[in-house]
Formats: sequence, structure tokens, C-alpha cells
Amino acid sequence: MEVVRKAVLDNLAAGQLGNKAVITDHTKDSIFKPNLSRMEAQKAATDRSAKAILSAEKSAVDAKTLRLRAARLARDQNDNNH
Repeated sequence: MEVVRKAVLDNLAAGQLGNKAVITDHTKDSIFKPNLSRMEAQKAATDRSAKAILSAEKSAVDAKTLRLRAARLARDQNDNNH
């Protein structure tokens, strides 16, 4: 396991791992999500709520579109048969 780790680190140092992203700055902010301030947390909650509402509305619109499309196709097929 140590040999593999050393090989990966050597390749990273030599830049031979292609276009894969490499984190070079190992700080608490790059590894863990920083704690949000009270205002940031409130804005994040509002954003999540708004996105949930928009997603629900989009789902409803998509469902209605599918229903109307199916009804239109059935009507057109009915008209062609008569």
C-alpha cells in the first residue's frame, strides 16, 4: 500500500496524472466545509426552499405538458380515423 501511495505522490509531483484535479492546499477550509454565519445559513435555507418550490412547479408544468400532449395526439389520431 505504501508503494502505491509513493508512486501516486511521485506522479503528482512530476505532473504525470493527466488533467485530474490536484488539491495542493490542505487546510481545514479545503477539506471541510466552513461553518456558515447566521445570515449565510438563513440565506442557504431560503435558497433550498426556493429551489424546492421551483422544482415542484417545474414538475407540475412537465406533467401537464405530457398530459396535454397525449390528449392532443389522441384527438389527432381520432380525427384521422373519422
